[in-house]
Amino acid sequence: MNLSYLSINYYDLNLPMRLGSKIRGYFANKYSESVLIHNHDNEKSVYRYPLIQYKIIDTIPVIIGLNEGSKELMDRGILFENSINIDGTKYNLDRTEIISKEIYFGTTDKILKYQFKTPWMALNAKNSEIYKNLDEIDREELLKRVLIGNILSMSKSLCYNVEEKLKVKINFKEVPVKFKNQNMVGFRGEFYINFDIPNYLGIGRNVSRGFGTVLKV
Repeated sequence: MNLSYLSINYYDLNLPMRLGSKIRGYFANKYSESVLIHNHDNEKSVYRYPLIQYKIIDTIPVIIGLNEGSKELMDRGILFENSINIDGTKYNLDRTEIISKEIYFGTTDKILKYQFKTPWMALNAKNSEIYKNLDEIDREELLKRVLIGNILSMSKSLCYNVEEKLKVKINFKEVPVKFKNQNMVGFRGEFYINFDIPNYLGIGRNVSRGFGTVLKV
């Protein structure tokens, strides 16, 4: 199926990945009446695939909108922001690239290769303990299942029915991640799968904060 896809890229800003959540916080506060922008309802997180995602890719801040999220970004006027404030520092947005298009999402008869541009947070508290006690081969099998599960969950939220069996090959390495002052394990690397994921969408946990961002290689 096709998705309505909007990408806003702030090329003038040169920021570390950890400030991605600060960009999310800025827009969440400014447009606090929009559930899609901050992904909260009555101060509780909305447990669905976020239709607006904030991330920093190779020091460039990027905002992605999908379907209703794309429309929300346009209707709220975020495309026309000329500055942003992060931790009391004002940044001018003089050079902004906006990409708006319809893009395919779903299974394919080709095997496509992806890399994680930001750490993939695959493990929750439960499967993190399981992972620690597995050998290398079983760890890989667990991560394959989690990856497929992430894609199935994303597809369900986007109202896409996966009818074909997903096949996956992975090549990941562990990377340390600091999230909400906790030390966690994330993963970087590449994977192959018979599924077409638009560039810069996130999979896994904490997608709205920029984690698990993929790029087709």
